[in-house]
Amino acid sequence: MDKTTTWLVRGASAIVIIFGLGYFAKPQINRLTNYLSELKEDKRLTEEDKRLTEKEKDTREYRLAKERCLNLKEISYSEFIEKLNQKKIKKWYSTPLGAEIHTSKGIYIVKENINNRTLPGLDAEDILFDKKIYFPQKKMNEKFNNKTNLPELNHKYWKITCR
Repeated sequence: MDKTTTWLVRGASAIVIIFGLGYFAKPQINRLTNYLSELKEDKRLTEEDKRLTEKEKDTREYRLAKERCLNLKEISYSEFIEKLNQKKIKKWYSTPLGAEIHTSKGIYIVKENINNRTLPGLDAEDILFDKKIYFPQKKMNEKFNNKTNLPELNHKYWKITCR
């Protein structure tokens, strides 16, 4: 082989090696970039939190919880009763849009009331309280037992809902 052919083969193999390394490195680089942008966003939110008053934090978390709850699948009151009777409900949360229930098949929200009540899902919440199904917000609920003005509940109360 002459010198020109040798250098052409070396150049072609270097290109193949570089593209091969890029194929494996690109997902890792993307993951690192996403992680760094999430860290930057978290830092920005933390700094923003420091400037907010407690009432502003509470209102913001309430709004964010409402937005998160929109992504949950809504079930009717009769479907809720069916899951309750079959003992499929493992735990539940009180949310701005109703009762969030956790089953082995997924997370659902119950907005429907059978009685004419103003806040969504209160009938379901009352039944879940009576059945003593696990309720992680119980301690906070006892501390803030004012359901008439929901955004004024502590922001930690809303932070754990609709995740």
